Amino acid sequence: MLFDTWNPWGDPIDPTQWETRGLGTVRTDAEGRFTLEDVPADRVDDRPSPCPAPRHQVMFRAIYDTDPTDFHMAFADTTVKVEPVTSVISYRVNRTKVREGDTLVVKGRVAWPAGHGPIAGTRVFLRTYFESEHNAQTTTDARGNFTVRATIRDYDNEFAIFSAPTDYYIAGASKDLPVKNVTP
Repeated sequence: MLFDTWNPWGDPIDPTQWETRGLGTVRTDAEGRFTLEDVPADRVDDRPSPCPAPRHQVMFRAIYDTDPTDFHMAFADTTVKVEPVTSVISYRVNRTKVREGDTLVVKGRVAWPAGHGPIAGTRVFLRTYFESEHNAQTTTDARGNFTVRATIRDYDNEFAIFSAPTDYYIAGASKDLPVKNVTP
């Protein structure tokens, strides 16, 4: 599973975060072909991914040890792009002007079309500073409702809310918040 790396600074770092898992060992037939069937192209962990920005691509890598004595491998990659189900996020804030020490409260709802899994437990993140991927987080209830709070610092200057569904095939939603820090 591929995820985007948080990098607001434009640093020369890998733009991709990976969640990997082995799919087992396959054997080739006499012509060198192999088949690996019934591979679930999804996350297998019960816990949420530490990476909240899925790229909605699944990469498969086949590795073949050509000679076990020389530590060289042959490999091939293929990436499958998926069209995620669209989700939406709606919100309201308790104030549009904040100062250091204030508590910003964002209440809202995450939703997606019926039949695409439960909404309960969807992570919702609040960003208050441009260098932070997020500064506060919460999860939704069974109806998709959430409340997230953050104590404002004097340098908080970018306010956004975004969701990270646990299902890799549901796109998260985001909104910039109409909040301004007026700390002198």
